[in-house]
Amino acid sequence: MVADTILFGRTTLETFLIFILVVTITIIAGNTLYLLLRRLFDSRLSGALSKRLSRILQYVFFFTGLGIAVYRVLDLDFSALAASLGILSIAIAFSSQQVLQNMIGGVIVSVNRSVQPEDWVEVGASGLCRVKDMRLMHTVLRHQNGRLIYLPNTQLLTQMVHNYSKSGFIETAITLNVAVGSDLQTIRETVREVARVNQRILPNISRSERSAFAKIIKASRQFFEGERDLSRFAPRVLVTDVTSARMTLSVRIWLLEIGRRDDIVSEYLSALTIALKENDVSLA
Repeated sequence: MVADTILFGRTTLETFLIFILVVTITIIAGNTLYLLLRRLFDSRLSGALSKRLSRILQYVFFFTGLGIAVYRVLDLDFSALAASLGILSIAIAFSSQQVLQNMIGGVIVSVNRSVQPEDWVEVGASGLCRVKDMRLMHTVLRHQNGRLIYLPNTQLLTQMVHNYSKSGFIETAITLNVAVGSDLQTIRETVREVARVNQRILPNISRSERSAFAKIIKASRQFFEGERDLSRFAPRVLVTDVTSARMTLSVRIWLLEIGRRDDIVSEYLSALTIALKENDVSLA
């Protein structure tokens, strides 16, 4: 008698319980499929692309299983259901447009590998961040100050992305104000001397790092126009502004450890300030 109890329409309690069972099996099988696909794809694709592709196929499996459960078990008329929910379907389609764009954006970024986990990047005005995870809908960035940024994948395609890990090194500008009439030659020599004793500023690299750095330079030969000499990365001093009271200089140094940029600049600037005072250069 219980099996003949009508819940709604032509659906009995027994049919509804079978429907719940099919949905449960679909969820378990879908999660198992995801794990198997990750094992299959991880050895052939990048981690981010493997994760996204496995997740997409898992969702396809879920929707297929749910469709079979609704159509075969509950025996619902899809054509009548679609007609009655036509307006709702259009609304859902518009609301899911951003979702689909984020999914497609994630796949595109994974294929061209412009951004990968553990890269140091700046996306728009995000500041210097490290890529911690690349998910189906968004990419997780950890800012230098520790906060997490959940960035929609479409922004990786529509905004300017600076990938410092891909370049391998970065030039950093330090603003320095000195008194008008200061000896520029003395300042330039002091800037280079202080950088020379700092092992984290180019061109000061160990012999073990030289071969790896040479490969980076070779990959960037169009930018450096064939130059391979490490002296090209020596610190520079440029005059950017002069007033009646002070002269503004831009000290340019090259770094390899992009994630420690602020620490290196702070250490270097502290040592440079002391050295300039010892050489009778007055800071404005």
